[in-house]
Amino acid sequence: MKNIYFKNLNEEVEADMYEKYQQALLKLSQNPKDTLLRQQALAIGRMYNSSSRPNHMPTVYDETAIANDIHAACSQ
Repeated sequence: MKNIYFKNLNEEVEADMYEKYQQALLKLSQNPKDTLLRQQALAIGRMYNSSSRPNHMPTVYDETAIANDIHAACSQ
């Protein structure tokens, strides 16, 4: 029972972090020169990606994916 609860909780956290990450990228796309929005998108992207990792640390591949997402959001 305990594992099921934590699995569901982790899925909810991951879904919430995904939504926050998408919102951060959307805000950044609306104002791509804002360095604060860039930093927020990076931090939220790291939290989102690390939420699905066993050790809760983003990998080098996650960092690359986040950088690509931010670059794409800032492209016009």
